[in-house]
Amino acid sequence: MELIAQGRDADVYALDESRVLRRYRHGGPTGLESRLMTHLAACGYPVPRVYEITDTDMVLERLAGPTMLDVLARRPWRVGSLGRELGRLHDRLHALPALEWLPKRFSTADGDRVLHLDLHPDNVILTRRGPVVIDWCNAGAAAAAGPTRRNGFRMRSGRSWTTRI
Repeated sequence: MELIAQGRDADVYALDESRVLRRYRHGGPTGLESRLMTHLAACGYPVPRVYEITDTDMVLERLAGPTMLDVLARRPWRVGSLGRELGRLHDRLHALPALEWLPKRFSTADGDRVLHLDLHPDNVILTRRGPVVIDWCNAGAAAAAGPTRRNGFRMRSGRSWTTRI
């Protein structure tokens, strides 16, 4: 298998032209993550299709396209339009009520929403069908206004992250 991406907790391998294997190095929340992604897809939110899971692995739809961060690095003048697109993705997600089985994050109350909690330009793939959000392992339920205000806008230069609020 060809290694095509690496994250903090998982590696991604190409299986074929339409599927990838996301393998957590030390186990992961594959059951919760796949259940949430399946639910979000049914709600019309852009996520990769989930084909199968084990305790450490997820077979997912292979997405063709650059990350939003890659586009920003090559075409920095698009920061405004891509920033607005990222904001729309946050808004669409936060319009969805939290499901009772999602982990509670921060202080929660009635009206909790689904939160990604790591939704930044490197976790958005720009495909022909539009932007698709990846890496749902940190997702949970919370009041949408709090964490969103604290997130700001994160940009990466080289290997370091800069937060702009």
